[in-house]
Amino acid sequence: MTRAGFDVSDPTFGRAISPLRGLIGLIVFKIGEPSLALPVSVRPLVIGVQKFALVIIMSWLALRLIEVSSQLIRRSLLRRHEPPSQPVIDFIQRGLKITISVLAVLMLLEAVGVQVSALVAAIGVGGIGIALAAQRTVENLFGGLAVVGDRPVQEGDFCRFGTQQGTVERIGLWSTRLRTPERSVITVPNAQFLTTLVENLQERDRMLFNTTLRLRYETSPDQLRWVLVNIRSLLDAHPRVDPDSSRARFSGFGASSLDVDLFVYVRTRENAEFLGVREDLCLRIMDIVAAAGTAFALPAQTNYRAGDGLDAERAGAATAEIRRLRSEGKLALPEFPLKNGS
Repeated sequence: MTRAGFDVSDPTFGRAISPLRGLIGLIVFKIGEPSLALPVSVRPLVIGVQKFALVIIMSWLALRLIEVSSQLIRRSLLRRHEPPSQPVIDFIQRGLKITISVLAVLMLLEAVGVQVSALVAAIGVGGIGIALAAQRTVENLFGGLAVVGDRPVQEGDFCRFGTQQGTVERIGLWSTRLRTPERSVITVPNAQFLTTLVENLQERDRMLFNTTLRLRYETSPDQLRWVLVNIRSLLDAHPRVDPDSSRARFSGFGASSLDVDLFVYVRTRENAEFLGVREDLCLRIMDIVAAAGTAFALPAQTNYRAGDGLDAERAGAATAEIRRLRSEGKLALPEFPLKNGS
């Protein structure tokens, strides 16, 4: 009994023993009944009382066994370090108790001579009406069972659903309650919670830091190479960065900047630690950019005078080289003749 996580001194066990004693007493009375030599006129009454007592005792025993089984399941989940599905266990326990109680009442009514067939039919029709009226409630109820059973999120997880995000505080049978970063509480019906895309941010094994570094157009190619080399060295050496999946690449020419794409996976699951690592990386990258002798670009519009930044000698040499390659048929560029022959 102890291996099963069950202690005979547990109060639940004591409550389960009580109906067993009543059942044993009823059996002993049934065995000793012939020795009582009861009158024939009294025997129908005694048989009716025995049926009545048997229904009560068996129902009582079934209710106690449900409590004991629920307790064993909870302890088993705790020993395996799994979060006990308390709402599901409570729901099943309550449903079984209600079912047994209804059956016991019907059997007692039948034992005293009441015709229960008409009553059962009436209950069935009424149950259909109640189910139709409480359709949304039933939908949320089964949604809650699905949330607890499938466990896309658990209490304490930080998640995003739709346009909202927050920490799951409680998963009930009808609704799920979340605490937002603004410290307000959102209560979401379970039916809606299941039909919305839920992103469990707590299950991330790493956190992504993705941004674009915008350097001034005055940055020379060698300066840009120096910045890239040193940022990559920083990513390889940083203890909280995954170097295999992180990268820093010159991605192209922006409207007012030379753009470097930074894609970094930080080895943490905690948001507070991620913010600290991101801050450290940003400050170190600022040092690298400053040490390269360049700076970050600001959105700006530049006006050029004729000839600014152009080298006439090199432009002439490039034009002559292209003419030579075209005349020799060695120009490695596709040139399609137009329809007018030009």
